[in-house]
Amino acid sequence: MRKLTTLAVCSFISLPVLAENISIFSCTAEDGNQILIQKTGADYQFSYGKILFKNPAKQVLKNEGSYVATGSGFTTSALEMKSKSHSYTIEFVQPRGTNVIDSPMLYITKGNNTTEIKCDTNKKVGQHFEYSKMNIL
Repeated sequence: MRKLTTLAVCSFISLPVLAENISIFSCTAEDGNQILIQKTGADYQFSYGKILFKNPAKQVLKNEGSYVATGSGFTTSALEMKSKSHSYTIEFVQPRGTNVIDSPMLYITKGNNTTEIKCDTNKKVGQHFEYSKMNIL
């Protein structure tokens, strides 16, 4: 009985740790690399290829490039993260009333130079943006 109680307590203690990493955005780029933004505690963690960094979630959601814009038949969503002199912006479009994700892209910007990296839409693209906390245009 004591072993069972210990096991149960350990299981409950580890649950918050497991629940901490929440996928905000994920896709496989056309170059085969995974693009991933995860919420880990109070931070967003960005990864693409060998690039890996964190920003405070509150700051990411306040960035000029993080927004939700509603058009007549679609919604454009973008999330901007920054590391050193680079800006990394995920952007996609969703037709109104659907869960379909169109044109998912990663824009990597340094100064006036921008590189576009397309997500492979033949593979799974997932998003769980925190819309209630974002800039609404």
